[in-house]
Amino acid sequence: AVMGKITKSRISMSARANASQEMVVVGTASDAPAIPTIEYKFVVDGENLKGTRISWLAVCGTDWLAAKRRLRKYPVDTEVKLFYDPDHPENSVLMRRLPRWFAPFMLLWGGGFIVAGMHNLLRAVAAL
Repeated sequence: AVMGKITKSRISMSARANASQEMVVVGTASDAPAIPTIEYKFVVDGENLKGTRISWLAVCGTDWLAAKRRLRKYPVDTEVKLFYDPDHPENSVLMRRLPRWFAPFMLLWGGGFIVAGMHNLLRAVAAL
């Protein structure tokens, strides 16, 4: 872990490319997915680096209030503790812990595949 500094902290609206490859905003400020966008700088072994990841999970669009809550911890010019891969320091993250909901979600999601697989296996055995 090293200390770094937040250089950008804002909410971005979701965008997509239209048929002519121009970027267009999806929806309006009130209904478009909001993406918390962070940038921070830090130094490892004398090398100046930048990072943009808040956590190891990809950040998808969310509502404006949730995005605002997430960014509240990271105003511009704030000193932050961040974590990086020692073999690849360009891979950095502000929060190394996964959200509390992640493990139960993965267990339920994975359990669903196990149940479906067992169901198909039992059907195949019964058909023999």
